[in-house]
Amino acid sequence: DINIWSEGLNDINTYIIGLIASDGCIYLDKKQNRNMLNITSKDYKLIEYLNNLMTPSKKIYENKGSFSIIYKNDEALNYIISLGISYRKSLTLKFPYIPDEFFWSFMRGYFDGDGCIYKSHNNGHDYMFVSITSGSLDILMTIQDKLLKYDIHARINKDCRKDTFYLKIYKQKDVSIFAENMYKNAQLFLGRKRERFNIFLGPLYFHYSSIKMYSNLYRKI
Repeated sequence: DINIWSEGLNDINTYIIGLIASDGCIYLDKKQNRNMLNITSKDYKLIEYLNNLMTPSKKIYENKGSFSIIYKNDEALNYIISLGISYRKSLTLKFPYIPDEFFWSFMRGYFDGDGCIYKSHNNGHDYMFVSITSGSLDILMTIQDKLLKYDIHARINKDCRKDTFYLKIYKQKDVSIFAENMYKNAQLFLGRKRERFNIFLGPLYFHYSSIKMYSNLYRKI
């Protein structure tokens, strides 16, 4: 399998770290005595892209409408673990050791895995808000602090029915700043989520002109 982190971080491989933090699972295969990574998504085109990039000689696995790849590059997995992505991370995940310049690349991947866009109607007006779900309060609190640096205010709520927390952005100004920063100069993202922002906020919020070829793969997902 290909080590896509061999030359350090960039927009695409940091996005994938965000995706691993949300939809990935690192585990020890006892038979082979080595670490492995499973990345699962219901978006076939995304998994197909990751398969071509990371595991080109392997097949894509399908189970009950979800698709996945299994990744076995030891050097790459040791690097990911060194960033703070650990085994059985769902309840204990902390924000990984990523430079601030790649914060939005990570957030885009994390949002594509565990983020949602909702619309509400109140007093004759439509509003949208953003929600990110995690079993780890720690990572959401760190994200909340980092968003404040961009003047984005978020609240964290707990789902009393289960051990799940939600980070939510309600104000339309904050949602706009969140979306614009997340997609600025982005090379990889789920097009269907970006399109929902476009529908609610309008294309003027995405005034930058250069969207590279990777994003076009996902425009219709």
